[in-house]
Amino acid sequence: MAKRTQSKSRESVKTINLTDNFLVHELAKKPYQLFCELFFDEVIVINTRLASCKKLYFEVIHFEETVGETHNDVYYFFEDFRSAYQVESQLPVTVRKLNLTNADITRRAWQYLFDEFLKLEPVNPVIYQAIKEAMPESIQLEIFQCKLTIEKILELKKIKRYQYEYQHKLYRNLTTHQIPSFPDLIQEAKYDIKSRAANIDT
Repeated sequence: MAKRTQSKSRESVKTINLTDNFLVHELAKKPYQLFCELFFDEVIVINTRLASCKKLYFEVIHFEETVGETHNDVYYFFEDFRSAYQVESQLPVTVRKLNLTNADITRRAWQYLFDEFLKLEPVNPVIYQAIKEAMPESIQLEIFQCKLTIEKILELKKIKRYQYEYQHKLYRNLTTHQIPSFPDLIQEAKYDIKSRAANIDT
């Protein structure tokens, strides 16, 4: 797989408080949306208290937004969707500002999503198909040096074809249901995390 590009123009690390100025990068929106929609039942908060209190670190693209005479610093994340998905507003996070090309940002966003997919046990054919259909062919070629195929998945996960076929049959027989909207999933996830934290404290 392709290696991460090391930026030559890294700025110093700093800590910020999350407000409306911490956003998903435009080029990472599709992979982030797929993560929020398709990994919703797979994201397990082992210890909500630790997950919400630990110091989070993101590499970001920095943009200075000017509205009238007001200047705002906006930080765009493009990977580590799991942490971004669980993070609550006003939580301090550490960011490192990078100067990356659009191609690097896009590749790293899709690479992160695919790495999360590979962690799933057992393999999820529904998520595989969604990633394959949504990932641009140019990104597939850059990451895998070929188009994304079942054979590539089997090779990377070191499993046999019959194991994938068995999971595919199970998912195919499941009753289909309507996927909630992207904003609804985000709100539901935040509510669920806060509920778990309240239960831990009681």
